[in-house]
Amino acid sequence: MSLTVKYLEGTKFEVTCRSHSITTDQPKSENGADQGMTPVELLNASLAACASYYAMIFLKRRFADLKGLEVRSSWKYSEDPHRVGVIQLEIIFPHSLTEPERKGLLRSVEHCTVENTLKHPPKIRINVRD
Repeated sequence: MSLTVKYLEGTKFEVTCRSHSITTDQPKSENGADQGMTPVELLNASLAACASYYAMIFLKRRFADLKGLEVRSSWKYSEDPHRVGVIQLEIIFPHSLTEPERKGLLRSVEHCTVENTLKHPPKIRINVRD
């Protein structure tokens, strides 16, 4: 798999993967135009979207109506080095779950590829090409 990030202007970039594209930018407080999510916001969005997918798979087997399913992500920064230090996901589902269903839902969400990647970081290699 691969994707391409191209510089547009200011602090704005276009990310393209397959036939899809998104714009990233920085908030105005960071001299951006606030025309897209920041890379850190996309990291958290990716984790929450992945958790949502696995939650949907689990819940779809038990409930006909998944309306109201949400996953919210919040995070805090840490320093030395500057990074996201804590991510909190909250699964919101407006139907009552039994304790075994709750545990099963959590086990299912823990199969999220993004979460597993963060827990077992990949080797990152960076090359510069002219």
